[in-house]
Amino acid sequence: MPPPFCQEVRKKILVMVPDGERIGHDHENNHLFKKEHDEQLLLWLNRKPDEWTLTWGGSGTIYGWGHNHRGQLGGVEGPKVKLPTPCEALSVLTPVQLAGGEQTLFAVTSDGKVYATGYGAVGRLGLPSNDTMLAPVLIEPIQHVFVKKVCCIYIGESFFLS
Repeated sequence: MPPPFCQEVRKKILVMVPDGERIGHDHENNHLFKKEHDEQLLLWLNRKPDEWTLTWGGSGTIYGWGHNHRGQLGGVEGPKVKLPTPCEALSVLTPVQLAGGEQTLFAVTSDGKVYATGYGAVGRLGLPSNDTMLAPVLIEPIQHVFVKKVCCIYIGESFFLS
């Protein structure tokens, strides 16, 4: 993780730890924190999203990294992003959920709006245009619907959101 992110997490942990109690930084050690831990966190996140809100004063900064040749990281620049990079375009939306599909990303906000970014061919973003979107764009055809959660299922060239 980027050093500023780790410093912020350390500050938040120190606020929660009783005075005089010593803490380690094992959560930053990639040799100890394995894929199984990631899977457990994702299960927790999906089963109890309310426990992952920013009620304890987090910065709300969203980081993205990985393949980005279709803009699927929602505003992060570069086709291959090797390090976690702050994504201002997603962070300002303060999404309550992010869901990624094949070269796409969907963000759900607390007011029930859904934004899409990434590869737009064949209407896969749910937008009137088939253009690739390099930053999140409101999916206007469903803006009258209050969406709580998005699930992406990729079948051929089709996506299904529920």
